Amino acid sequence: MLQQWENCHKGLNVLCCPGQPRVVGSLQPIVAVLGDDVILPCRLQPSFNVELLTVEWSRPDLKPDPSDRLGRVDYVYLYRGRREDTDMKLQSYVGRTELSKDGLKSGDISLKILNVTLEDGGRYRCFIPKLNGPRCGMIFPANEHL
Repeated sequence: MLQQWENCHKGLNVLCCPGQPRVVGSLQPIVAVLGDDVILPCRLQPSFNVELLTVEWSRPDLKPDPSDRLGRVDYVYLYRGRREDTDMKLQSYVGRTELSKDGLKSGDISLKILNVTLEDGGRYRCFIPKLNGPRCGMIFPANEHL
């Protein structure tokens, strides 16, 4: 398994699940200017239509609300049922994140963050639960400049 991991991620930030399309993104930190928009690139390789699947974008460095006994995770962006689901969205990202609806047809699940703030800096995780196993997804490296 380690050999497969080493072979499949050269130059890309990839977590592999044998026999499945892979979630792929950049190994390089993403840099943005405060107030600008930024795209966190993420796609499936090979291309795969994900319109009917759930796509989760989260911040693994943020801890769940301790007052929530269920320990639920809030999302930067949650796409399911062919639309954005805002019920579990982090308040600071409401109205500031989007996916390309056309891109979903070809496996482009890149996240666009509008009006970048200092609080947006950190690690991001892109994950498709039904496509991949529990260890598969993509995490962007932390970057204080995002």
